[in-house]
Amino acid sequence: MSRIRQIFLRRFRGIAQLDWAPRPGVNAILGAGDAGKSTVLDAIALAFSATRRDVFYDTDFHQLNADAGFEIRITLGDLPPELHDVERYGDYLRGWRAADATLEDEPAADREDVLTLRLVVGADLEGHWSLYSDRTQDQEGRDLSLPHRALIAPVVLDQSPATHLRWARQSILQRLAEPQFAVRTLVARAARGLREQAGDAGADAEVAAVVDQVRARARELGIRPAQEAQVLLDAFGIPGWNASLALHDDAGVPLRRLGTGSSRLLVAGLFHSRLAPTGIALVDEAEFGLEPHRIARFLRLLGAGVEGGPQVFLTTHSPVVVRELRAHELAIAHHNAAIGVHHITNVADAETGLDTQGLVRRNAEAFLSTAVIVGEGPTEVGLIRGLDNFWTDHRQNPLVLEGIAVTDGGGIPAAAARAAAFARLGYRTLLLMDDDRPLTPAERMPAEMAGVRIISWGGGQATEDALFFQLGWADILSLLAIAEQTWGEARMNENLRSYSNGQFDLATCRAQDLPAHRAILARTAKGQDWFKRIDFGERVGHEIVGPGWERAGPSVQAIVNAIWQWTRGG
Repeated sequence: MSRIRQIFLRRFRGIAQLDWAPRPGVNAILGAGDAGKSTVLDAIALAFSATRRDVFYDTDFHQLNADAGFEIRITLGDLPPELHDVERYGDYLRGWRAADATLEDEPAADREDVLTLRLVVGADLEGHWSLYSDRTQDQEGRDLSLPHRALIAPVVLDQSPATHLRWARQSILQRLAEPQFAVRTLVARAARGLREQAGDAGADAEVAAVVDQVRARARELGIRPAQEAQVLLDAFGIPGWNASLALHDDAGVPLRRLGTGSSRLLVAGLFHSRLAPTGIALVDEAEFGLEPHRIARFLRLLGAGVEGGPQVFLTTHSPVVVRELRAHELAIAHHNAAIGVHHITNVADAETGLDTQGLVRRNAEAFLSTAVIVGEGPTEVGLIRGLDNFWTDHRQNPLVLEGIAVTDGGGIPAAAARAAAFARLGYRTLLLMDDDRPLTPAERMPAEMAGVRIISWGGGQATEDALFFQLGWADILSLLAIAEQTWGEARMNENLRSYSNGQFDLATCRAQDLPAHRAILARTAKGQDWFKRIDFGERVGHEIVGPGWERAGPSVQAIVNAIWQWTRGG
């Protein structure tokens, strides 16, 4: 059955422009809030619409500019025989080449035959659905027949899955019915039976009195059809009658009363058992209503991890979903606010230079952001998180509201490679690192060429060197207090004596601000990993570096200022 080869959007809601060639299988669209993920799913559903009952509003136009209108084009390949009818649709057949994701208006031997569905809406808010090709623009537009549109219509698994547990237009149960007219026949029979049973109401004295009045007035007015009126059930007056038949449990309770998660799993199971080999599915917020252990099952039922399975478009804000999917099933949405252009990068097509699956599993949260800070190790990660807490205390937006994720780079050179990979995937990326083991030119160049902003302490300094040599003395004493609360005075004394050949202990170093004391404290802290934990680094950033920034030396001030500027878009 058909697969979407290309999505073309112009001026639709928050998207001024988008051109995307999705994969045949699962396409999990990732990105921060307002990246246009759900808008893409809505555009697909609208372009496939077979009902023509869709209502449009000014908010459907980009920046409310109704005069410019909006346009959606969805190009379909892998056409079923019904859509490959040359007599009916030959003028609209076009050519698609998957190798370079290019579309030509004329079909060709080396290209797949495709059709493009088009929806155009103007200031009059009227939708115009048609097939599209450049060579037919001077002709009266032709559209797919309604049966053919129904044939390719996607299954929409939204946050109201109960709609699929009744026989209704485009529900899974309706699409599973073979032949479909049998369901309509059954409904008609049920309606007739209900109407006949309701006729007994006419025997009620109060009802009969009302009917007699109606009959009498009808005779007076000469309204023949009402002269012999009787009481029967008006099928259209039954609450919920439009729901048609619905599934119930053995106690008679409608299955639409199931919990959201159970309903979604059941609907996904129905999709998997019958429609998946030939269908397209749209799933907004894949994690909605599902516990982590049920998410994996839900994704498998949709075809995740299966080559040649259904084409599924889903959105998510859950790192659990990201970890459960394969890297090539992910697509990352980015928005260039300056020009209003959206771009979706298929992870499978990006040359990250790394094991992308491993990158996804270790950094799932980062894939849901718009920008990434890679800390060389846990100290740097904690320091950034601590500074974030300090800035938030002073009424600045936390990094998460700026769309920024902080992740551990795993040391040098791994951190540089990970930062470069994120940058190649379209994320604005910063790398914070020590300088006691500088990057080699071969390690640094790929990151810089990918656009990574690299910040280090400089001068061959590790983070511990920068802190102990650059912070004010009162802040050094606070730094030692944090270490002592964790490691204890006895161990710190042992460490200091070992690294100073017995010359210094904690009390000696605390007694006076001397270069020698700072030097041995920095050397010992680095060698004994006093702060090599994220929670330690977080306390240092929040309680010491943030409040003591103005008292620090120029190197620390410059680094903290550079980090701050970058997090605010500079």
